[in-house]
Amino acid sequence: MSTNGKKKKPGRQVMRGSEYRTMQETKPVIKRKNSHVGVRATKAIFFSIGKVFLIICMILLIICCIVGTALTVFVMKYVDSDTGIDLNTLEVYSTSVVYGVDSNGEAKAMQSLHLNGRREWVDLAEIPQHVQDAFVYTEDERFMDHEGVDWGRTLSSFLKLALKQDASQGGSTITQQLIKNINGDFNNRTIDVKIREILGALQLERHNAKSSILEAYLNYIDLGNGNYGVQAAAEYYFDKDVSELTYAEAASLAATTKSPNNINILDNPERNKERRSYSLRKMLEFNSITQEEYEASLEEEIKVMDRKGDNAQVLETDNKVYNWYVDATIKKVQKDLMDQYGLSANEAMNKINGGGLQIYTTCQIDMQNYLEDYFLDDSNFFYLEQEHPPEGAAIIMDYQGNVQAVVGSRNKKEGNLVNSRATDDIRSAGSAMKPITTYAPAVNSDLITWSTMMVDEPKTTKNGKDWPKNYEQSWSRRGITMVDALTVSKNTIPVELLQRLGIDYCYNFLKNDLHISTLSNGIDKAEGLTLGMNDYGVKLDELCAAYAIFGNNGNYNTPKYYTKVVDMNGKVLLENEPENSYAIDSSSAYIMNKMMQQVIEAPNGTGRQARMNRFTIAGKTGTSDDNLEFSFVGLNPYYVTAIRFGYDQNDKIYTETEQRNIKYKVNKPQVIYKDIMTDLLKDYDSADFELDDSGVVQKRYCTVTGLLAGPGCSSKVGYYKESNLPNTCTGHYSSRTASNTDDE
Repeated sequence: MSTNGKKKKPGRQVMRGSEYRTMQETKPVIKRKNSHVGVRATKAIFFSIGKVFLIICMILLIICCIVGTALTVFVMKYVDSDTGIDLNTLEVYSTSVVYGVDSNGEAKAMQSLHLNGRREWVDLAEIPQHVQDAFVYTEDERFMDHEGVDWGRTLSSFLKLALKQDASQGGSTITQQLIKNINGDFNNRTIDVKIREILGALQLERHNAKSSILEAYLNYIDLGNGNYGVQAAAEYYFDKDVSELTYAEAASLAATTKSPNNINILDNPERNKERRSYSLRKMLEFNSITQEEYEASLEEEIKVMDRKGDNAQVLETDNKVYNWYVDATIKKVQKDLMDQYGLSANEAMNKINGGGLQIYTTCQIDMQNYLEDYFLDDSNFFYLEQEHPPEGAAIIMDYQGNVQAVVGSRNKKEGNLVNSRATDDIRSAGSAMKPITTYAPAVNSDLITWSTMMVDEPKTTKNGKDWPKNYEQSWSRRGITMVDALTVSKNTIPVELLQRLGIDYCYNFLKNDLHISTLSNGIDKAEGLTLGMNDYGVKLDELCAAYAIFGNNGNYNTPKYYTKVVDMNGKVLLENEPENSYAIDSSSAYIMNKMMQQVIEAPNGTGRQARMNRFTIAGKTGTSDDNLEFSFVGLNPYYVTAIRFGYDQNDKIYTETEQRNIKYKVNKPQVIYKDIMTDLLKDYDSADFELDDSGVVQKRYCTVTGLLAGPGCSSKVGYYKESNLPNTCTGHYSSRTASNTDDE
């Protein structure tokens, strides 16, 4: 209680001075303490963030180091490895060339073969320096200084890619462009593809000399219109060898590389000229040409070959459709590559088309051109125009088996490696089989002579039927000599010879001695073998080669389309050595040749329409069942020729001797043979066969008995082996000497 007696108001306190001061001092201190805490907290937060950031940076740096190290190791291993492109073993696709023989007997390019366009490899030493400079200074002026990659241009190219701008040009060095051409990455220009190109370029430069890289580049570069490399392009655009190119022409080709389909001089001469000027300026800048040469080159009028217009000057060897000879040669080379090198069919064909092969054939180019033109002319075959004319084929070879010319159809050839009726088809040869199936082996085995007599009568088949009939559908049932039976093409006589010799003997003679490869029916149905019935077809070139023994002293040669195949490095891959083998003895060949001359010379000979005045001709006709197909094989002192004529659909052919259905009337193949040979041999010397006649004697024989003529015999001249002479006829003795009125 207060001394003054007043009551205090509740809640109010009176402070002493010291307490007030204490309170006043405490308040500010509390405020200052809160401010320091906030600063420290802020600093702590920033410190923590910085620490986290630093850790992240460290982690990223470590990752980058790891990745960078790994990438560096990978790149160095890749660059230093033997993986990637090796120019020493590079499979270079280069145009192959098929050569024929010209009128002077020299090898002449007949057809070029392409895999993916024309390409002809040429060594760097054969490419003039100014041509090399035109490409280097136009495409990659620092080529000799960098190690495969121009990093400044490459960075620019990547930036264009990142900004989705055109980066197809400007960044690639010559080394990178070479890789692009080899790998075929022309349109895929993504970042990963360019990275692979960079790595490949570094690797390529590490393991190969600049000269090797430049050589490959100049042979690989696309220069438009299906031409790859400077040699092919020089021939196509300027009809020149690369060694003959002027400065302006070299610059024109170098200008083309920027856009081969749009800036080549043939398709867009103005754009090519504009870009050509740039190339020439670069050549001047780097002292590849002088100021005077530069100015002259700018004004030079370049002569460009017209390869596309109405008067297009197509490359002589660049026919899109091969002739029949080239077709046959490619098929033979393909088979031989498969057999000798174990290649697949596709591998062998790629080798032929893109291996830069030089294929030397025995084709006589002028003869081949003539034969193809002849077979396309209907007037050579028909009296009247045909709606569906018969087909035809022909082959000509010499007596060493060298094929000189071949035609596989009477119609225009529309494609390559198509079916050929001369080399692919297995067709009936009719009676043209008789000399090689029975007469030749019968003479060779001494079963028969020129004048051996046999009766023209039906023979009995295995089932007991009378067979066969002759062409005239009858039998004379009289004796006939071998030479006469062959001359008029009797069917009964060769069937009897077949039976006497034995089917096995005749079959094996065809297969083993004459190398007829098409006797797929074996001997089960061989009764019709000698008549060339449809069960026993042959290829025309094999038939022709079989007949060649009668002009080659009995020696057989396999049909030969090429002599050798050389690769782009000069290595001989294939060589056709002579394959002369014994078929019949020379005496038998001589006698058979003389017998087949009667087919042509005798008044009743089936091949008399093939007779020629200046040359001795031997041969044999053939008609298949029901006139479905005609054949003729003719021999002259220079060539043996086989001709086939007939319908693929087995329609009947009517000849000029048949009056019905005149719209189908055609010439027989022996007429065609004479027509062809008259033209082909017009500049040849008249000649007779030059055969080995040792062991052969000329004797007169009795036309009644076939024995050697005695006094009083009506006789003719025949040819005999000294070791196999007939007896002398003793049934026609008279007081007069033998009449010569029937002599030939």
